[in-house]
Amino acid sequence: MNYKTRNEYHLTEFVLAGIRKRLAAFLLDWLVLIAIYLSIIIVFALFDMNISKVNIKGIFEVEVEMTNTQSWAITLMKYVFGLLPVFYFAFSFYFFKGQSLGKKAYRLKVVSLYHENIGLWHAIERSLGYFASALEFGFGYVQAFWNPNRMALHDKIGETIVIQLDRKKPKFKFKMPKITFKKSAPLLLMAAICLSQTAQSIQKQDVELMTERGPIVLRLSDETPKHRDNFTKLVNLHQLDSLNFYRIIKTFLIQTGKDLPAEYPALIDAEFRPDLFHKRGALNAAREGDEYNPAQASAALHFTIIQGKVFNDSTLDKAEKRINHGIAYRKVITNPANAELFATMQKLNQAGANPFELKAAQAKLEELTQAELKTMVLYKIPEAHRQVYKTIGGAPHLDQNYTVFGEVVKGMDIVDSIAGVQTDATDKPLKDILILKARMIKRLKYK
Repeated sequence: MNYKTRNEYHLTEFVLAGIRKRLAAFLLDWLVLIAIYLSIIIVFALFDMNISKVNIKGIFEVEVEMTNTQSWAITLMKYVFGLLPVFYFAFSFYFFKGQSLGKKAYRLKVVSLYHENIGLWHAIERSLGYFASALEFGFGYVQAFWNPNRMALHDKIGETIVIQLDRKKPKFKFKMPKITFKKSAPLLLMAAICLSQTAQSIQKQDVELMTERGPIVLRLSDETPKHRDNFTKLVNLHQLDSLNFYRIIKTFLIQTGKDLPAEYPALIDAEFRPDLFHKRGALNAAREGDEYNPAQASAALHFTIIQGKVFNDSTLDKAEKRINHGIAYRKVITNPANAELFATMQKLNQAGANPFELKAAQAKLEELTQAELKTMVLYKIPEAHRQVYKTIGGAPHLDQNYTVFGEVVKGMDIVDSIAGVQTDATDKPLKDILILKARMIKRLKYK
């Protein structure tokens, strides 16, 4: 298909670039951009300023989380990551006369309809147009399929067309293979997977809690991504600094945390995983009781570290019964048929309510719980977990009730030291024990 411009003083006739080649060139350019993004992450990691999260929603809607970095640097990186595609395409079109790396590989060129060369503002305008084309599920891109001059929305914004250059032999010896969707799709998928795995391996980090008694190193589980990401974000925002261990029960747990300002999420959805349990050293998320929180959602920044104790088969059987009672009770209170009764109990649970009416409502719910226990499939503590509880120890009765989202990989002696302090009748330490500072650190192997 030929295109003939109305301004023939600099254009005569050109062959318009094919849609397939344009798409292949565009995908190649984005692989180059991903490589640049990863290079930036690697460079910052070399200076111990690890970029733990990047979420690009738009040019000025970028979330970046970094460790050991000042707030101004994080703000700068937000603009760098958001504007990088614009810089890449704009400078490529301007300095290389309408060709990015992808278009050069496929011998395509962006030309202006009204100027002999693409100016810098022209190039920026067209590059910004890519974001406009991406709106409404990419509708701006598909316009090229029916436009007589194969102009997508960004072409219209930049007043450009994309042409196919003559097929003269390139100066370099590398021969670009013929690209088809069938051939290119698996390669692009493999490249994306490899790049994703590389990014994930770079971002593997642990959390160090520097307490007044010494350092505790936590490893967050990738099986609980919501809790992992929330905890990492709060560490990077220094929300854990100066926290006090406000609840300590020897041979059970140490607990810390605080309520966050309104701009933070108050709750994190429960993430129970069969292979994450309350062994010694487990990191779990605290939460409100079932009466107020039947969905078992976790508090955003209240957590415990399990010190635990060693159990035997008899005590594990008791813990198992306690777990099943909790499961049955939650089945009852979340059953729509019992909604009115549960709402009544919640109302009566408030201060000043009639205690006799409250006990009657609780007794009815307990009756329904016992009936549920007779019909439901009972939970069994897995044998592998039993062996851990009988040798290393833990707090098995918490399983299926609280989200475990990590574990201590170094510093259990510090946990034991904190757990041994004197406390009052409410389990609060007589003397404050603080987390002086929390930070993300390079992941190491510990014995």
